[in-house]
Amino acid sequence: DPSGSLAEYEKAIWRRPLHVEYQLQTARTLFALKQPDKAEVLLKNSLLMNPFSWFSRHELASFYFASERIPEGLEVFKFGLDLRTDKTSEVIRTLVIAGVKRPDFFEAMPQRSRCWAILGDFLKELDDFSAAERAYRRGVEAMQSENPPNANIVWRYLDLLQKQKRNAEALELLRIALEVFPENPSILSRQGVLYEGEGLRDRAIEAYRASIMLNPNADWVRKRLEKLQGD
Repeated sequence: DPSGSLAEYEKAIWRRPLHVEYQLQTARTLFALKQPDKAEVLLKNSLLMNPFSWFSRHELASFYFASERIPEGLEVFKFGLDLRTDKTSEVIRTLVIAGVKRPDFFEAMPQRSRCWAILGDFLKELDDFSAAERAYRRGVEAMQSENPPNANIVWRYLDLLQKQKRNAEALELLRIALEVFPENPSILSRQGVLYEGEGLRDRAIEAYRASIMLNPNADWVRKRLEKLQGD
């Protein structure tokens, strides 16, 4: 009986007003009783009192989705992911279950390269390569302003470009990456491989040399460098 449950939860909240679970259960009961306005107030108060509670944030976003207030739900998640990038996959699953249109997923992502990388991977798995690339590009933009920056997005986007044999764009991506990570031997070595594939021997040698200076133990890079210098 929802009405009986509501009375019990209201008593529980009176005894322990900061207890998140009691607040959320009461909000769910109010929603079931067709009292969405009261449910929303309680859910907002729960999040206000527990701003780092992912359960409260998830409940409020889910409430908005169930009420067909998609933009508000996306905004709740966007703010939350800015604090908890590790919840990105969970947010994507929730959006799928809620029936949110795929283009709207972008509105739930903050300027965090990790979030964009995970969204891009999700879209790539669905063979939506155009949307995946859009997500990866947003991630590269975010990476450039992060402190500290994370190179993971570079490898995700680079993999997509190379599989599509778009080497010129891959080289431009690595150029941007080197502005952020000027002493990253992995980026330099990948740059060398791409230059070599494009027949740009001198540039490949330069990139391999720079990589070896930073990581002398990279035998495969040394072998490619020696081969180019011997040709």
